[in-house]
Amino acid sequence: MKTKIKRHSRTVLSVILAVCMLASCMAVGIIATSAAYVDGKSVPEAANAADIPGGGTNGSKDDGEALGAAADDEAVGATYYLLLSYNSNKPTDMTNYVSSSSATFTVTPSSFGKSSFETGRNYYVGISSGTSYTNMYSQNGSSSIGTVTGSLTANVQNYNYGEPSVRYNFAYFCITDTSVQSVTVSVSGGDNTTYSFAAANTSYTISYGSTTNGSFTTAPTSANSGSTVTVVATPSTGYAVSSVTYTPSGGSAAACTNTSGNTYTFTMPSANVTVNATFTQASYTVSANCTGCAITGLGSSYHYGDTVAFTVAPETDYALKSLTVKQGSTTITTTNTGGNAYTFTMPAGNVTITAVCANTAGTATIYFKSATAYVYVPYVSVNGGAEVKMTVDRYLTNSANSYNPKSETGSLRYAWYKAEISGLNTTSATTVKVRGQDTYMEATGSFNITDGGTIYLACDNLMEGSTLVDISSLATDLEALDFYDTPLNMIDN
Repeated sequence: MKTKIKRHSRTVLSVILAVCMLASCMAVGIIATSAAYVDGKSVPEAANAADIPGGGTNGSKDDGEALGAAADDEAVGATYYLLLSYNSNKPTDMTNYVSSSSATFTVTPSSFGKSSFETGRNYYVGISSGTSYTNMYSQNGSSSIGTVTGSLTANVQNYNYGEPSVRYNFAYFCITDTSVQSVTVSVSGGDNTTYSFAAANTSYTISYGSTTNGSFTTAPTSANSGSTVTVVATPSTGYAVSSVTYTPSGGSAAACTNTSGNTYTFTMPSANVTVNATFTQASYTVSANCTGCAITGLGSSYHYGDTVAFTVAPETDYALKSLTVKQGSTTITTTNTGGNAYTFTMPAGNVTITAVCANTAGTATIYFKSATAYVYVPYVSVNGGAEVKMTVDRYLTNSANSYNPKSETGSLRYAWYKAEISGLNTTSATTVKVRGQDTYMEATGSFNITDGGTIYLACDNLMEGSTLVDISSLATDLEALDFYDTPLNMIDN
């Protein structure tokens, strides 16, 4: 009985041993199968080849899942590599790399061994299962560009290399703004790989310094490095922009560029900045345009609000005809301070004085009617000039119309006195004074006298302070103008 048990036991043990050996062989086969390679390179220890984008067994790149699927269903511990180069478009130059646990990578200037990105330079990237270009996906496949956002452009690149020739497909990006601090590269697909890029810019703040006698604004109020900032300065009335500067944080002030008028620009540095504007009191000029005269008394420059005084000095035999003072198209009010002297208040702008003087060497005939018993010999002067003795042109006599040329008593005799006057101011009213033989007997008046014209004057009693009256239009027959004791009757008749 024991012998049978022993025989039976030996048989059971043999079967168990055989089963164990078979299980051991199967385990070895499984392990061997799990020791996968991608393009001749072993995959990360914790990752199955089927979980690596484009990965496969025995050097095959396309036995595993597609890259997009791998990004969505990553194997625990899987690592992806983005090979980098900025020297050339050859995959053999991609000696730098960044790694990620997904098919999305963050690339910074330091990833390329640089302190900052450069505009106008191509930065090359290629997805790989390892740190060597020989592990790069899309070999003999294709690359394409997906979405591109931010301050950069992107395109695809390929390169044939090796024997037999292998076509390596990858991509590159080029930034357009130096404020780009990082670029996110997202990859999908397997043999046909799509690269998407997103640039991240750093925005810096713009602060305003304090200022007086004006103000300024910037657009924008914050900016990325390398972008253009516009500053518009607005001076207070009577002031002008002196300077517009920007100061980077920790740096020195730099002048903004004047583009036109009070508009300035500067390029935003990679730092916060403070903008300042200074204003100074503006100086303005007064220029003169003269015809037949000169302008005297003007200074070289003035400030807003100053009182400007000047005098128009006509040439000989000339008199002021018109005067305008303008700032641009705006007429400035002037104040006459006597004669041809004027003042005005300086506006915030250059001023032009335009004075026109005309020749006043005109001539006219002046008649004056008075009683000879009181006047005896009258004298006439114009504009305060020299007196000219008047002579009797004709006496008034009886006529067929029975007008009485004498007073009721017959003691007064009336006559027209005449004088030829030259040097008249024919451009404006002329002041005429008639004085009797006795100096207290005088009368004045202001009249518009044309060159070569004739004017008939009379007054109500030729006494000091009397007023001359132009009676030229009262009648065509001046001798028929009757009067008795005083010229008043003659005027009112």
